[in-house]
Amino acid sequence: MGEDLLVAPVLEKGATSRRVVLPPGSWRADDGRTYDGPATIEVETPLARLPHFERI
Repeated sequence: MGEDLLVAPVLEKGATSRRVVLPPGSWRADDGRTYDGPATIEVETPLARLPHFERI
């Protein structure tokens, strides 16, 4: 969703986590955690969460 927002919906039925590839830069997740890319991370995906990341 553009250069500064990354949305990572669950793609598999029943999944409780998902692997996300972050591009270069610093990213803040919807749960408040920050990550430095490039990186591949594993995020929890409860039914009530749509994982998304904002470039900071």
